[in-house]
Amino acid sequence: LAEATAYFTASRRQIADNIFLTTQMMALFLGLMISGAGWFLLPAVLARNPLVVQQSARAYLLLFAIPCLGSISGCAWLQGAGHVRSFNIGRATAHVTTAAVMATLTLLGLASVESYLGAMLVGNFLAWAVVLKAWFAQRNPLSRVTLGLVPQILSYGSRVQIGSWSASANVQLDQLMLSSLA
Repeated sequence: LAEATAYFTASRRQIADNIFLTTQMMALFLGLMISGAGWFLLPAVLARNPLVVQQSARAYLLLFAIPCLGSISGCAWLQGAGHVRSFNIGRATAHVTTAAVMATLTLLGLASVESYLGAMLVGNFLAWAVVLKAWFAQRNPLSRVTLGLVPQILSYGSRVQIGSWSASANVQLDQLMLSSLA
């Protein structure tokens, strides 16, 4: 979704705000689909783990999928629209906030997998809020969700994703072969 958002925003600046709203709607829909699928698949995938791990993974996915997709596609929109300063602030917000919250938790003696996952949630929510504020500050009040863009965005985004997976698989295979030979 992020790569498609950046591409379509950069190539169709005249409807950039429509692309923002459309991809935010798609982030919401895809986040709900991912959360729903994960709700049923995680117990099977994590069957060898304690019930508390399965429940925590489900809760985290429910809280994480939508703001993560929303903030990532929002940052990509800022990049595609040429709002470089806002883009850099938005994408840095998640990482800086997450690191700051994790450091604070560690100093307070509250370091745990759960608290660090919470820090990541805070970072993603804050990044999403920064992106939404940046968009809202300059938006076109006549912008709207454009459902006709959805198939084009999904088509482009899925091709990019498949390419990313193949590149990642190639790197992983290279590492596996090198470690086997070494």
